[in-house]
Amino acid sequence: MNGQWFGRIVRAIDASVEGAEVMYAGHPDVVRNVVLFFDARDGDAIAAAVINEYGGVEEKDGGYRVKGKNVAATSADDWMPVNGDVGCVSLAFDEKKETMYACAKDSGVEDYDDCPPVPSPGEFENDGAGIDLEAIGADRAVILKRSPAALTDEAFGLDASANEEEDYAAKWPEAMPGLWSGTMVANDEKYVSILGATPTFLSVFQGAAPNAWVFMDPEDETKIASANVGLMRSVKEREDGSFEFTNEAWKYTPGPEHVAGRDDWCNAFVLRDDSVYMLSNSRADDVDDAGTIAPECPRMPELETLGQVATLIAEGGTPTFELLSDQGAVSAVMLTRQ
Repeated sequence: MNGQWFGRIVRAIDASVEGAEVMYAGHPDVVRNVVLFFDARDGDAIAAAVINEYGGVEEKDGGYRVKGKNVAATSADDWMPVNGDVGCVSLAFDEKKETMYACAKDSGVEDYDDCPPVPSPGEFENDGAGIDLEAIGADRAVILKRSPAALTDEAFGLDASANEEEDYAAKWPEAMPGLWSGTMVANDEKYVSILGATPTFLSVFQGAAPNAWVFMDPEDETKIASANVGLMRSVKEREDGSFEFTNEAWKYTPGPEHVAGRDDWCNAFVLRDDSVYMLSNSRADDVDDAGTIAPECPRMPELETLGQVATLIAEGGTPTFELLSDQGAVSAVMLTRQ
């Protein structure tokens, strides 16, 4: 299941989520994975975000049965609760392993025999019309395809499929892909829904422009405050060895208090071993035509200043807004590879 995948819920016990698009991000040798569900009525809105933790995998009948449990979710996500229950996803692939066919059970799994049976690709014809979820003990049936191919395959039926493949492909700096976690601070709570130090996850895959950001509630590690997915549009290395990349707004948590996912961003960062230090700036929101103005990238501070920012973040403090604004940034983040 490693990789970045996009797909659709084709069948669900809760019929209201049928047709919703899904993003799944699983990284090699990392127990946590990110799952985002997009609103079936508004494909740009993130209806729910989940951090899931692997509990083991078993090969079975030409496919796999994967146990796991949700460790964090958005508060509105009643059908993917964080209650300690262990669930299971039974899945199979096509011959090229580019398409995944999965049946998911959310709870009540003690051993692999409690999982739904491993499906066959043929069962998913006609949007899984022949799948009896109740009979197999599953809550959802999902088809997923590897990114970025999934996002340009018109036969796959995603909202993005009318665009060109180059819109969703990207070449990241060699050390950047992976699942990262750490802390972000911003000078306005509108960016991550919380003012102050915010636990943050970032998921990046080589070759894929979509990059997912998940912001946690610092007072409740089981609650996701907001999430967004940007599209990396350009990246370059600076003379000082730091990098900058632009991120175009794509998917976001809805609501007037969540603006980060609807803003374009320019990010300056340095990679140090298994750590990333990043300063970010969004497009100006005090200008009438802000939507047409590309954000300016922050200046990468001297190592001494960067160390001050990193120390403050690591200790749970907040860099002064002046320290951020002096570098042309509205937020700072320190992340460690998982």
